[in-house]
Amino acid sequence: MWFRIAAVVFASSIVLNLVLMAMRADGWIVPGLLFGWILADFGSGLLHMLMDYVHCPKELGFDRLYFHQGYRDQTYAALKREVMAGRSAFYRLAFDFKIHHPWPDGLGRRSTATLCRETLPMFGLPLSILVNLAAIAGSLSAGWIAVGTTLAIGGAFAQYLHGQMHREPPARHVLVLRRLGLLMTPAAHRIHHDTLDRDFAIITGWTNPLLNPIFRALRHLGICRDADLEPPRTEATRDLPSPDPRPGLARPSAGEHPVAG
Repeated sequence: MWFRIAAVVFASSIVLNLVLMAMRADGWIVPGLLFGWILADFGSGLLHMLMDYVHCPKELGFDRLYFHQGYRDQTYAALKREVMAGRSAFYRLAFDFKIHHPWPDGLGRRSTATLCRETLPMFGLPLSILVNLAAIAGSLSAGWIAVGTTLAIGGAFAQYLHGQMHREPPARHVLVLRRLGLLMTPAAHRIHHDTLDRDFAIITGWTNPLLNPIFRALRHLGICRDADLEPPRTEATRDLPSPDPRPGLARPSAGEHPVAG
């Protein structure tokens, strides 16, 4: 229920931004829309980088899911509800990124609501409301409203667009945006899955040349450590094998691992 409310408020906020932008229309709208999309791509890459490599405290128990050896969806789904109960949105999203590496196509099987459950209220909604308030106060031109609007949309739907690169066939509107060059392709995204140390952007990929040296610097400083790609093990998972974190976009057979929940 709370997500539906957030989604309705977000949609209303975006409409208000578009109305205010149209009322102040000038020649900066199109450049603003594109610049906002570029910022969204850059932000998606920074978020992806953080979530891939953030340390998850052992007491969260994420290892019970990550190293899970059962192959029955109901078993995994029940375990996931138990482990995720009371966890913050930040760490829920971090786990989604980490488990996404060994079983990438699980993301493509999720619903739009599931994919936007964390990103819409955490990023898209606050950004859009901030643009509403600044525009109503009279401090934003049409161009800057356009920047904020596409940035908010990109923030809200970044994980959804990420999931579309692991879905076959993707939604028709996604195919159209790919043909226009406004969304990256699965082939471009495969580079990240094959390496895990580059090309973190998940919207257009335009900002990867900026993001890659940032990652190298963070790795050099010891902030992004390979050890944090997996949740820390507890006694319960000490002897369990690690899944392969670099399978690219390979599609395991249905039921090979229950990651759709």
